[in-house]
Amino acid sequence: MSVLEDSIQASFDGDAEKVCALQTNEYSAATVRTMAKQGFVDDDATCEEAMLVLSSLIPGFGGAGYALDEVSVLAENDDGKTVTLRATYTGGASNIETYEVSYVDGRWLVSGDAKTKGSLKSGATGPSH
Repeated sequence: MSVLEDSIQASFDGDAEKVCALQTNEYSAATVRTMAKQGFVDDDATCEEAMLVLSSLIPGFGGAGYALDEVSVLAENDDGKTVTLRATYTGGASNIETYEVSYVDGRWLVSGDAKTKGSLKSGATGPSH
């Protein structure tokens, strides 16, 4: 499994600690900011708090049968340290999402998605845990 598949499965499972451990600090912070702007969490929420809320929302926008179908590579940057991936889901209203994963401190971490792109303040920085 890829880091993105692991992260998505952890979200489905409600394992907020694992989700956050598979993200860069910047991506975790951007996700919290985005969720706070949408009124789902407080501005000072932790990554784990935000991921628990996100996990609880999955059944609402996914519905019965919502599951990860496949992850495919869309693009790779020139130095090979950031890859854009497409996650395709079965069931639910949101069937395709785009994510970035980056090689940071010797491991791949989820570093961005289409929803948080404007909230990221800089490039990928270290693991969140």
